[in-house]
Amino acid sequence: MGCGSVTPSSSIPSEASEECLLCSAEQITPWHFEDEESWVADCLVCATPMVVWRTHGLPDDDLERRLLENLERVAAERYGAEGYWIDGERRRIPDHWHAHARPAGAFFDPSSELSKEWTREDTEDLQRRRPEARFPHR
Repeated sequence: MGCGSVTPSSSIPSEASEECLLCSAEQITPWHFEDEESWVADCLVCATPMVVWRTHGLPDDDLERRLLENLERVAAERYGAEGYWIDGERRRIPDHWHAHARPAGAFFDPSSELSKEWTREDTEDLQRRRPEARFPHR
């Protein structure tokens, strides 16, 4: 399935972005789920589960809910039903929808070397400064 772009309220793909790392969907880290709409794999940077919409752009609200359900299933298996939070901020690739499931009180997965440098206070500060990027935990 190709990667295209959309307007924020539609699901109509257009041309793929050749430079988008998420469009290329290389299986560099472990993959936990995939279907025709999305895939869930460990993020190369933070090692947390990350859901990626296969289409370049931003999905409508109904589709976004379905995509997040895929991520939540994987996150619950790894961190427990209440052991994670959903981070919807797209820091490095802002124009291709994706979201991370981060361990409760943390930013990086404990398996990541970067987790040793990040504190609970860092996570709380991030969540306080960017509440719009945090999806409500269902």
